Amino acid sequence: MSNRPLIAIPLPADLGHVAALLGAAAEVWQTAHGLTLTTDQLRQEEAVWGPVLALYPPAGESSWTVRITFAWTGPRQALERLGEIGTLEHLEGDEHAWTLTLSGDLGPGTDEERAGRAAWVAQDALEAQLGEALGEDADPARFFTHRSTEHLQADRHG
Repeated sequence: MSNRPLIAIPLPADLGHVAALLGAAAEVWQTAHGLTLTTDQLRQEEAVWGPVLALYPPAGESSWTVRITFAWTGPRQALERLGEIGTLEHLEGDEHAWTLTLSGDLGPGTDEERAGRAAWVAQDALEAQLGEALGEDADPARFFTHRSTEHLQADRHG
């Protein structure tokens, strides 16, 4: 199994469009299946485009549990959505922790590399859910401060 991505997709500066990007990436994946990029080629893509989403060959299903600690000074109603998706804890003051279990294929590599990808997906999901709860005109970054992200558990299914 290759540890090289099949294709690299540039990420927009506004990560609010990640869902559309992933849909487009799935189409690109189908047409580009079999194409691999070396690490040097991936770095060249990043040099030209900035951050890129690298699509990897399947490595099997896994579940990843991630806990994100953050400060939130925005409307408390926005936090309710997080409790519907994962486990939300109020720590003290404006500090909260959100625990989320993700399932799927996070690509090849070491457990540490896949845990890092799971943490990135969980952080993006947290910010996207807060943004959606606030509405189109609000900027969740005004109210949100990331404190830490920790990988709690991984279960391999395939």
